[in-house]
Amino acid sequence: MHAEPLPTTWVHPDLPKDLDRAGKLANLLDAKFSVAGFRFGLDTIVGLIPAVGDTAMTIVGLYPIRLAHKHKLGGWVKTRMGLNLFTDWLVGLVPLVGDLFDIGFKGNLRNLRMLQRAAEKRYGVAIAPVPPVAGEFVRDQEARPRLEQPGSENREAGKGHPDVVPVRATRIEARDERDW
Repeated sequence: MHAEPLPTTWVHPDLPKDLDRAGKLANLLDAKFSVAGFRFGLDTIVGLIPAVGDTAMTIVGLYPIRLAHKHKLGGWVKTRMGLNLFTDWLVGLVPLVGDLFDIGFKGNLRNLRMLQRAAEKRYGVAIAPVPPVAGEFVRDQEARPRLEQPGSENREAGKGHPDVVPVRATRIEARDERDW
């Protein structure tokens, strides 16, 4: 049997749950705690253990890259996410300097942002607001629509493709520079 390619408005049913899990993980690793206005996570705390801590957090940080592969979000996205993770790991090997770098760089939140943007681009839908990362411009993210978990009423349209359900696509309108 030869299957027809899926239209870009078809979304794997696990995508919203996977993105939610990736968001919770990124928050735990990079922004769960706050001291004197500085947000940090387990990546910074566990990274205090020389070499082993950073390596363990890098292994945990591979999860969003696996999701990008699972949802076919592109090799370039996976490469960029891998470079963020590698940079976080490499600089993290330097005692104390690496931990301070972790507080500012927030590689897991950067990877979450890339994962969500790639899903938006691939499927043409806005997924969810992305937490801001230091050094990036922040757009008005409250105006973005959320992708809701598809209901069972949509499963009829997915005949022939049992592992996906259709989702009504919401195109993101182009914003001009005044909205930045």
